[in-house]
Amino acid sequence: MSYGKRLARLRRTRDLSQEEFARRVGINRSTYARYETGKTQPDFDTLDKIAAFYDVSVDYLLGRSIKPEHSLIDPDEDFEGFFGFDLDSLSEKEKEELKDQLKKEVEFFLWQKRNK
Repeated sequence: MSYGKRLARLRRTRDLSQEEFARRVGINRSTYARYETGKTQPDFDTLDKIAAFYDVSVDYLLGRSIKPEHSLIDPDEDFEGFFGFDLDSLSEKEKEELKDQLKKEVEFFLWQKRNK
């Protein structure tokens, strides 16, 4: 997921408009809109402010981590309906094994993509 899509998802999770988010973080709305569309990138200080506002890591915003850390997105809740599969028949141990395997697969995929 691109940084722009992550920004938009986090903003919508908080039910904020671009205007409201930009005001709270202290940046111009049109500048922020360009971040979400990927037309421009925030400087380090702005990226740090955005990460602090959402309580996520800068690595998560940049797509270098799939863990948002302290985000409003609950990975366990999202996992239960992962890709529309009903996982109720799995034990907790099996769910954890599946999570670990998926994490490894995603990390490998991202590593391959970065090293092309």
